[in-house]
Amino acid sequence: MSQQDQNKEREDKLYEYLGKAQAVNEELTKTNSEFVNVLNTYKSDLDTIKNDVTEIKQNMKG
Repeated sequence: MSQQDQNKEREDKLYEYLGKAQAVNEELTKTNSEFVNVLNTYKSDLDTIKNDVTEIKQNMKG
């Protein structure tokens, strides 16, 4: 196999690998985005609970 053929083979493998890596990266970005949405929902729920507890404490003092 000539040097040019070897280089072409390496280049093809590199582009194949880069394509796969890009697809994996896109999936990870999607997963991370979904996880951030879950965390934001949890934060919102915790804020609501905190406000409810504060209100209950104030009503008990009142």
